[in-house]
Amino acid sequence: MADYYAQVEAGFPRSKLVDRARTALGLDTDQAIGKFVRLWLAVIEAGPGGSLADRSDAWIEEAVAWRGEPGAFAKFVRDVHLDEHGVIRDWEDKYGVLDKLRRQARDRKAAQRERERSERNGTVTPLSRGHERDQGRDGPGDGHAAVLPPVTESSLLSPSSSSLVVTQEQKPVPTQEPVRRDAPPADPLIDTLERARLDPALFAPDDWVHVSGLLRASRNAFAVACTMRGHLEGEEGPIYTPKVIGRAAREFGAAGKEFNARYFAGFLRDAEKAMAGGDNSRRQGQQEARFIDHEAVQREREVREEAAIVEMLADFERRHGARYVQLQEIAEKSVGPNFKGKFRAPVVRAALVKLVRHDSAQGEEVDGE
Repeated sequence: MADYYAQVEAGFPRSKLVDRARTALGLDTDQAIGKFVRLWLAVIEAGPGGSLADRSDAWIEEAVAWRGEPGAFAKFVRDVHLDEHGVIRDWEDKYGVLDKLRRQARDRKAAQRERERSERNGTVTPLSRGHERDQGRDGPGDGHAAVLPPVTESSLLSPSSSSLVVTQEQKPVPTQEPVRRDAPPADPLIDTLERARLDPALFAPDDWVHVSGLLRASRNAFAVACTMRGHLEGEEGPIYTPKVIGRAAREFGAAGKEFNARYFAGFLRDAEKAMAGGDNSRRQGQQEARFIDHEAVQREREVREEAAIVEMLADFERRHGARYVQLQEIAEKSVGPNFKGKFRAPVVRAALVKLVRHDSAQGEEVDGE
């Protein structure tokens, strides 16, 4: 069985589900995350659908190795994490494509087994009774045996070649064309898709135009088709939707490059980002703009704070001149000898600001009033 992946959003540790699990079950954040990831993996392995309606409490708690109060975790999951049908919330959005691919793979295998059984039990189509009546007997006889020639490439590709060879003594009779079970399809792309197990029905018509165009333009269409199927099923890493693959195929085809799986993976990431809301370059520009704006806001805040300090000191000196001089002396004496030269003035000023704020907060009477 192919490896499947559980999707965990970057913000999941801060989600309401984790927060409620910590409160209700007494778990820390890491424990809560681990329990739900293990639950999702167990449901993925159990089969498509994401339903826990027919699963017992014991099955749920055994899947996550729950060692707390029996039934507590299962009850929390049913009350909080499932919808009214017993399906994990948002399951279709996260794993709907995966479930569809798994069902299609199962159907393909069943159809293949049925074809193999039919081929094992099949027989050669006999000559028609009309041909036998034309010869006046029930079958070939009188030493003139009919011989079926070996099937060759030329006999399959030439519709006019006869499938029955007779001796010179016997007059040729109408023959029947062999059953061409393994005849090649008219379009070679169909055979490539079948061998790679890539179903065109997964793609919207507009997207399939770009996907099929990329396949036809590639030197090794089979390798390209296998790569796309791997991305659909998660064998190549993260699972991508057919819509994302269609957009990536369009951009890759427009670039005019020879197919390379590593390059194509980059186009897939760019397509997913673009469909999520803007291309990468635009998003990077917005982030840089926000960073620059943040620094400008910080500088503006510092200017405002400095202006407020200057105004506070001037107002205090104007109203309480003697006390202001006294606080200046105290601030000067409070600064130790380690601060010398250009470093001393800002330290003394900081001490003075602290003393003035304390005086203003206490509302003490000062000299000169």
